[in-house]
Amino acid sequence: MRWQRLLLWRFSRPFSQQASTTDYLTVHDNAVARYAKKEPRKNTINQLIQFGKHINEQKLIQSARFVHQELPVRLAHRIIDLRSLPYYVVCGPIKRIYDVYVEAFESVRNFRKIQDSADEKEFTVLLKHLVDESANVVELLAHGLRLALLKASEREHLDLDSFVDQMLMSRIGRRMIAEQHVMLHESRPGFVGVINTNCSPRECLDIAYQECSRICFRQYGVTVPVQIRGSVSTIPYIPYHLHYILLELLKNAMRAVVEKHFFRSRTQKDLLLSKDSLPCIEVLLTQGPKQVTIRISDQGGGIPLDILPNVFRYGFSTVNRLREEQQQQEGGGEWDLLVQRQSVDGPMAGLGFGLPLSKLYAQYFGGSLQLVSMDGYGTDVYVHLDRTGDVLEGVEI
Repeated sequence: MRWQRLLLWRFSRPFSQQASTTDYLTVHDNAVARYAKKEPRKNTINQLIQFGKHINEQKLIQSARFVHQELPVRLAHRIIDLRSLPYYVVCGPIKRIYDVYVEAFESVRNFRKIQDSADEKEFTVLLKHLVDESANVVELLAHGLRLALLKASEREHLDLDSFVDQMLMSRIGRRMIAEQHVMLHESRPGFVGVINTNCSPRECLDIAYQECSRICFRQYGVTVPVQIRGSVSTIPYIPYHLHYILLELLKNAMRAVVEKHFFRSRTQKDLLLSKDSLPCIEVLLTQGPKQVTIRISDQGGGIPLDILPNVFRYGFSTVNRLREEQQQQEGGGEWDLLVQRQSVDGPMAGLGFGLPLSKLYAQYFGGSLQLVSMDGYGTDVYVHLDRTGDVLEGVEI
């Protein structure tokens, strides 16, 4: 397609060569500045559901027009944010993110006016391409942040946390509106686009537990039992948002329990005999007039007080710190068995983005994520979700 050929020519060149193309950059910079003056148009879940019900050709065209107008606005704000970063940050992985965003901005902005179904279908193909192209942005951001933190001061670290918050919250929103339009083409029972009109938190918990148990067994050779109490109504929600949150929290809880009770100061023989004696993770489901709450409680030893203030900072993870302490105490032994398993499947935790990103997913439609730790005993995590569907997106400019 023509837009693909243009993008290949424009963005395959080095940054320095692009900068020398004054006429192109002037047009591009003016466009970015113009779109960045606009504010995002936010939606509620119920608004998206009402629009997407009984979808037809005309509604698909209207949806495509909205995305066509809205994506450049949200991208422009992030492009300007990226340009404002210090040079040592805007290199390597972060530069690749910048290129992805500029490509998306230009390709959507330059797409012709959507007038009929043929235009809408081609635009949908473009959206699918852009969603695929941005799939590794979080990983790039994590690697770029780690490189930047090696050179950043404490104050700059705090500024970078705020920057990453905005980047990821905006990304959640862009992917949501793009995928919402794409999925309106598919008819799935109970769904309007990516939204499940009757999303069951209990079913999401069961799915996340099964997946997390497989991960835990693959990494550690054991699983941790989970006891779920309480019941809640279904809610209008995006299942993959909730799945990400629950998988991350259960994974953290299982890891903490295993590393405290399964590996702590035991011989390999004792290890194998203790598989069925791991303390259970307790999950409680409750609801009020406007919110559903999920509490996940573990007996994994909690988080040390000196680490606790950092758990929602990007690039920070308790895993390396706790494993270093454990390795010093145990002198290897069982730890070597874990490392051997990890060499096959990769680490179960440690990137330092899981918890803060889970918090953003919870906040996106008016929820929250709170963590309470009892050092030496365990951790309680509270996930609050809006059940009304009337809260606007949490997109920040």
